[in-house]
Amino acid sequence: MDLSNAEHAEPSEVTECWIYTPDAGLRAATLTNPETTLTVGGRRLSSWCILDPTPTGCALVVIYSAEAPTSDIRRTATRLSRERFKNRPSLSLS
Repeated sequence: MDLSNAEHAEPSEVTECWIYTPDAGLRAATLTNPETTLTVGGRRLSSWCILDPTPTGCALVVIYSAEAPTSDIRRTATRLSRERFKNRPSLSLS
């Protein structure tokens, strides 16, 4: 998957998420037109959605991984997501 045009995509077509592989570990990614699965380095990765409860509601952390992310990977991705997005305005659907 070519991620080079992510900054040129429409906001509704972009997902900021995490990719985990045993060789490269956990890394941030921005995907255009995200799928439920993608292939990275010849490995098929599925999307796993982690709900992160916050005082004001709930956030969604998306991790692409070949297997279900361990509790350590889920905690790390949640912590890093909070840091990554802490200065961005929250999305309100009301």
